[in-house]
Amino acid sequence: MQTLFWIGLLFGVGYAAGLLSERFRLPKVTGYLLTGLLLSPSVSGILPVSFMEGSREIVHFALAVIAFMIGGSLKLDKIRKLEKSIIAIMLGESELAFLTVWAGMVFGLTFLLPGKGEDVVLITALFLGAISAATAPAAVLAVIHQFRARGPLTLTILGVVATDDAVALINFSVVLGIASTLMGLTDAPLFVSLISPFVGIAVSLACGIAAGWLQALHLRYVASESALVISSAAVLLLLYGSMDTFGFDGLLAAMAYGMTLVNSSARSDALFLTIRHHFEEMIFVLFFLISGATMELEVMAQVWPVALLYVGLRLMGKVAGSRVGARLSGAPEAVRMHIGPALMPQAGVALGLALILYHHPEFGAIGTTVLNTVIAATVVNELVGPLLLKRMLVRAGEVEEKR
Repeated sequence: MQTLFWIGLLFGVGYAAGLLSERFRLPKVTGYLLTGLLLSPSVSGILPVSFMEGSREIVHFALAVIAFMIGGSLKLDKIRKLEKSIIAIMLGESELAFLTVWAGMVFGLTFLLPGKGEDVVLITALFLGAISAATAPAAVLAVIHQFRARGPLTLTILGVVATDDAVALINFSVVLGIASTLMGLTDAPLFVSLISPFVGIAVSLACGIAAGWLQALHLRYVASESALVISSAAVLLLLYGSMDTFGFDGLLAAMAYGMTLVNSSARSDALFLTIRHHFEEMIFVLFFLISGATMELEVMAQVWPVALLYVGLRLMGKVAGSRVGARLSGAPEAVRMHIGPALMPQAGVALGLALILYHHPEFGAIGTTVLNTVIAATVVNELVGPLLLKRMLVRAGEVEEKR
């Protein structure tokens, strides 16, 4: 019963934080994260550690719905004109962020972590570079929906954040294979390590597409609005849970499910509208308050020089790479000039990849350094990122603010 009490408390303080954020025309995400941080075990201790340890399933449920909603935002008739731009920008911003963070960290860690061997510095920088490609879809979707953003920049951002996590996963898996080979931790051929992430992504996409297609057929025979929501939620949770159980990418599968469904069934419009109007904000409140409560100021204090260097290098890579991709693909000027800073938010996927590395005991101090750096950087990226995203949307003239 205590869990229900803490969830009720989160809804209550989340409601107040949302009102305050709207009063000052700030992204609600920022208000939720700051409130969660204040409630966290590392600051006030109001939220107990036992609740935080048991909140994993809540976070995963929220992530599944958010990924599904992002997929549902990608109607082909709207994004077809921007398809070339989305792919070029996604590849540019993710891979140039990788290269920028890798190169900058090799140089920076030599001075910030003296006494570490060249191999340790190189591998640490490689992992941070790989993780830097990921963008937090939850924060992006929350800000876009809060301020009712519409236009080519908004559609391009949604398309990019729906796909660059897959690039981050590929980068991370490739680096993991290279690092394992360099450190003599595996007997598997390097080719096997390099090809495995592509197989995993293909399976995740195929399962998501199949689920969306089958659900679209089912929706032809569903009459009530409640049945739309319940049946679609059942498929979503079964899909996401099975992907997680068998080691595939649940987020990517959920996005593919949502995108396939919205482009295969006219009934899906009513489904996504119902979720957005009645459930989405509740999910955002829980997800971002719990995310804020997991932030640890002590960790940031220990690694702040490394974390700030990572944040700065990643933002530079995102901005430069997105501009290169936008220019090469002939994207509209509003997209070319504003999309880079809008991609600053980073949280769940990056933390997940860092945790995967941390739980590889063979990497020892490398995994600890990477995890602590990403945790500390998340505090900055998730607090500043939504503000930058809103600013870029306003500059592009795509925001409808409430008066």
